[in-house]
Amino acid sequence: MNEHSFSLFKKLEPWLNLKTTEFHLLGYKQISKDDLWRYLTLFSWKRTIPSHYYEQIEHIMQLTPNDYLDFASVEVLVTPSCSLEDMDINDLF
Repeated sequence: MNEHSFSLFKKLEPWLNLKTTEFHLLGYKQISKDDLWRYLTLFSWKRTIPSHYYEQIEHIMQLTPNDYLDFASVEVLVTPSCSLEDMDINDLF
């Protein structure tokens, strides 16, 4: 994470924590604030980050579990996976 991205993350961290708590209350306990940050930076704000702080907050607060899960599903489909020959079976135990 570069310095600008890190400072933006720190500025928005309370809102990401709030949204993560909301997701946990809805039963999506596996979603973390880092997951939401990845969604925002790699997908939602890939081309343009909202210029105003209130727009960034609004975007975070309007985020639904379905938005994130759609992103995570696509991310899994596009991420290259290793073959069974490349896996170390000892890591499974």
